[in-house]
Amino acid sequence: MTRVARYGRLVAQECRGEELAELLLAAAARLEDEPGCELYLGGKGPAAAR
Repeated sequence: MTRVARYGRLVAQECRGEELAELLLAAAARLEDEPGCELYLGGKGPAAAR
């Protein structure tokens, strides 16, 4: 099987970081049983990095 990696960067609107995090966690949960999806990562960086 060919492996593919993707990277995306999302920046939440002011005061909506938690909402974005919840949406991404829900997306990760939906992919849990998807054949071929080995890893789905999300993270938060410092506000200054935006």
